[in-house]
Amino acid sequence: MRTAIGQVLDYAHIGAKAGLQSTPVIVLPGEPESDLLELMTSLSITVVARDHGGFRVLAN
Repeated sequence: MRTAIGQVLDYAHIGAKAGLQSTPVIVLPGEPESDLLELMTSLSITVVARDHGGFRVLAN
């Protein structure tokens, strides 16, 4: 999880330097622990998790 956070923020940074607008998003196979969800929310990372055959946005 922590690797995904670093990677998505790095990609957003690289895109911004190239003049691209992006929204960092991490897609997970299930709901993360509440402290990690809080961390990703504080970093403005959108979190999407698999939920009963579909996907659900947990944080925006």
